Amino acid sequence: MALLSNSWGNTYPRAGIDSLFHEVVISGEVGLRKPDPMIYRLTPERLGIAAEAAVFLDDAEPNVAGARGVGMHAWLHIDPASTRDAMSRLVPGLRSVTQVEGVEA
Repeated sequence: MALLSNSWGNTYPRAGIDSLFHEVVISGEVGLRKPDPMIYRLTPERLGIAAEAAVFLDDAEPNVAGARGVGMHAWLHIDPASTRDAMSRLVPGLRSVTQVEGVEA
């Protein structure tokens, strides 16, 4: 799992973030910014996978379109329930929101 952020000049609490993700790609650190296709290629490359094997989530349509442009499965995040349901269709074994105990759909 990777974090891809369009931040420039922000100070991230890297110790906490780095422990949550296999890779962290921050625009200000790599000199690329979404929706530049190169940043979408760099992130799965760092994970050792093809772009076509990656799932990308973002809350901005231009970024989702950019990810799709390099072959990623991409989803526009609107709300947690619809994103989780979409991911449950893409990721085997991930339960949809309707399958999570104690959550009403």
